[in-house]
This record gives sequence, structure tokens and C-alpha cells, in this order.
Amino acid sequence: VVSQGRAKNELAQHLGEDPLPLRRAKINQEAAVRKADKATAAAAAAREAADADAEKAGKARAAADADAAEATQARAAAVSAREAADEAARQASAAREAAEEAARQAVAAREAAQEARRQAEDARAKAVAAREEAEEDARQAVAAREAAQEARRQAVAAREEAVAAREAADAAARQAEAARAAAEEAKAAAAAALEDARAKLADAEAYFEEVKNMPGSADGAMWWMERELHEQKKFLPESKGGIRR
Repeated sequence: VVSQGRAKNELAQHLGEDPLPLRRAKINQEAAVRKADKATAAAAAAREAADADAEKAGKARAAADADAAEATQARAAAVSAREAADEAARQASAAREAAEEAARQAVAAREAAQEARRQAEDARAKAVAAREEAEEDARQAVAAREAAQEARRQAVAAREEAVAAREAADAAARQAEAARAAAEEAKAAAAAALEDARAKLADAEAYFEEVKNMPGSADGAMWWMERELHEQKKFLPESKGGIRR
């Protein structure tokens, strides 16, 4: 009974107390919860922004790495291009030197062809002179033979004179034979000189074609050399590859 009364008394005291602190504590708790929710939302937003910034930073870094790789490739390409340009310049210089050497050799070949032409003309002139001399010797031989025949017809009257005339005719015949042999040799020499000139001209033409097909050949020089070779052909017979004048 005492305990029951005490409990009733405590309950009455508790119910009679002021409820304000309890309400204040509840309000403070709710405010704290709202503040915590705001802080949590702000933290989430900040985390999302940080994630977005991290993603942008990753993309920017990837782009920077790609730009760096492209720059490295561009630099390597530039180095290769410069090396190729240097090599092309060296090759162009070598080609120019080769063309100049070819031009010098072409001039030497032209001079050699001109010398061969002069020699061929000299040989031809000598052959013509030898032929004329041989013809004259032949005419003289005919005249001598006729004189010998006349002398032989007169041999009845002067046998000794006829014998002398016969000996003179034989001597003239020997001279004519020697002249004919000399003319044949001169003719052979002229033919050999002509063939040599034709061969040298053919060599000059072949060399000209080789020089003309080289890179860097001057068109003016090529035209001039080709005209010179064309003029040289006029001094050869058509049967030997010559042309009409």
C-alpha cells in the first residue's frame, strides 16, 4: 500500500512538472536532424562536383597526353622530312656533277668526231688523187702499149728498136700494175677510213642517247649536239648510214 501510494505521488509530481524542456529538446533534435540532412545533401553535391571535376581532369589529361603524342610524332616527321630533304639535295648535287661530266665527255666526243671527219676527208682526197694518178698511169700505159704495138709493127725495119720499145712497154706495164695496186690500196684505205668514221659517228650517237636520257640534261646543249651529229652524217655515203646533203 505504501509503495502504491508512493508511485501515485511520483506520477502526480511528474505530471505536474513543466513540459517546456521536453518540447525544446524535441525542437532542437529536429533542427539538428534538418541541419544534418542539409550537410549530407551539401556533402553529396560537393562529392558529385568533385567527381565531375575529376572526370574533366582525366579527360583533360588524356587530351594532353594525346597532344603530346601528336607533337612527338610531328617532331619525328619533321626530322624525317629534313633528312629526306638533305638526301634529295645531295642526290641533286651528284646528278648535276654527273650531267656536267657527261657534257664534257659529249664535247670531247664531238671533237673526236670532227677529227675523224677531217681524217676521212683527207683520206678521201688522197684516194681521189691516187685514183686520178692511177687513171693517168693507165692512160699512159695504154699509150705506151700502143706505142709498143706501133714499134712492133716497125720491128721489121728496126728489130733492135722494137726490142727496146717492148722493154719500155713492159716497164710501163709494170708501172701501171704498180699504180693500179697503189690505187687499190688507196681505195681500201679510204674505205677503212670511211668505216672508221662511220663507227665513231655511231659511238658518238650512242653516247649522245645515253647522255640525253640522263636526268638534268640541258635541252639547249642536247639540241646542239644532236644537230652536230646530224651534220656529220652528211659526210658519209647513204649506204654507210649517211644522209643527203
